[in-house]
Order: sequence, then structure tokens, then C-alpha cells
Amino acid sequence: MFQRKQTIFLLLAGILPAGLFKADLAIWPTSEKAMVYGDNILDISDNTALLISTIAAIVLCLVAMLLFKNRKLQLNIVYLAILGLIALLGLSVFFISNAPGFQPAIGLALPVISILLVVLASRGIKSDEKLVRSSDRLR
Repeated sequence: MFQRKQTIFLLLAGILPAGLFKADLAIWPTSEKAMVYGDNILDISDNTALLISTIAAIVLCLVAMLLFKNRKLQLNIVYLAILGLIALLGLSVFFISNAPGFQPAIGLALPVISILLVVLASRGIKSDEKLVRSSDRLR
């Protein structure tokens, strides 16, 4: 059902990583990383792995949102979305940690917020599954 709270959580979790196409992950005030990133700004277009993990996380969140009739499959897709978001965050931290003196940008917080939203959605899906199982026992 589209009116469930986990649908809203998954929609927001899918929209937030899409903001990484405009937001930066980190900014270096000095020119020491100009050779690597070209403009002293790390964003997802600087690395193919960051781009792929961002797109995978967006697609998995939106696909999980549409699978509301099959809660078990939806829950498995949600777990994959969590892994994709953790991979995105891990890759971001890895690329940022290679250069000292960075200033974090708003893009670094977007995967963290998305992970929290997907975890909340998984809790909602589990509670729905528990409710359906308890009502099946009453029949």
C-alpha cells in the first residue's frame, strides 16, 4: 500500500542519494588534491564506483517501495539497499580519507540519513509482516 509509512521512508531514502548528483561530498581548501580531482571537490562523478553505488542505492530503494504486495521480497531488497548505501558511504569515506585537510560537504550526510530511513522502513515492513501472521493465526 502506498499510504504506509515505510513507503514514505523508502521514497525519501531514494530521493536523498539522488541529491548527490548536485551536492559535493568533500571540499579541499588547498590545492594538494588538484591533481586527483581537478577542482578540489569530491563528488560522485569523480569516481565510477561512487556513481554506480549511488545509482544502485536509488534503484533498490524505489524498487523496494513498489514491492509492497510481497513483503518478504521487499525486505530482501531493502537489505540490499542498506548494503548499497553502506558501500556508498564506505567508498566516500575511503576517498576522503586519502587526503588530509578536507572540509565535509552536505553530500556526506545524505547516505547516512538514507541508511536511517531504510532501517526505519525495514522495521515497518517487519511489523506489517508480524501483523499479517498474527491475523492469519486467528482465522
